[in-house]
Amino acid sequence: MIYKKAFTLAEVLITLGIIGIVAALTLPVLINSYKNKQTVTQLKKVYSILSQATILAQANYGEISDWNIKDNDDASTENIVYYYKPYLKLLKDCRKAAGCWSNDKVTGLDGVSTSRFDEFRNSGGLSYKYSIALADGTFIVFDIYSNLDVLGISDKLPDGVNATMVFIVDINGLKRPNRVGRDIFVFALTNNGVVPAGISNNSENCSKNISGLNSGIDCAAKVLEEGDINY
Repeated sequence: MIYKKAFTLAEVLITLGIIGIVAALTLPVLINSYKNKQTVTQLKKVYSILSQATILAQANYGEISDWNIKDNDDASTENIVYYYKPYLKLLKDCRKAAGCWSNDKVTGLDGVSTSRFDEFRNSGGLSYKYSIALADGTFIVFDIYSNLDVLGISDKLPDGVNATMVFIVDINGLKRPNRVGRDIFVFALTNNGVVPAGISNNSENCSKNISGLNSGIDCAAKVLEEGDINY
């Protein structure tokens, strides 16, 4: 009689248990890594879209210094958005109404609620701001800043102007976490075209240890440079 070797039930159960433990330990890491790569890919895409739209807008409407950009001026904001819209694939043009920003509370990279973008959630209207939703689900709020220091951008303002356009981007729209530095990033219009926040200060506020309004505000440059989310 020929006896064939086989695993006992106990051995099979032990093996399955070990596989389950390994899977439980590695799957969260793999899932997180996959999500991070998705974020990087989408951020690069948005950066490219804004950069190309800027080049095309300049070709049509002249140099940025001729765009008459004024802070705290609705007409100026609407004019600039008008320059960009032909080169953006829009899903929705919300202007100042609700629909192009999540109603969830935004948190800083430190996980603490921040009031910096609270106004975007209001359905009553955005003061001097303009919001749109792209066809891929990305939300963009256009806002004019007279100072870019808070964004870690030392390129300052374009030649001949006292203010410039800033693009606040939620790369996954209504989806969470709605956290600055995770799915919410910032870009600005400068002499060098569209640049990511943090390009000049080594993204010094891109840390969970930084608290307050600036927590994560300048992560865009760090993510684009490293091609990963290492914070």
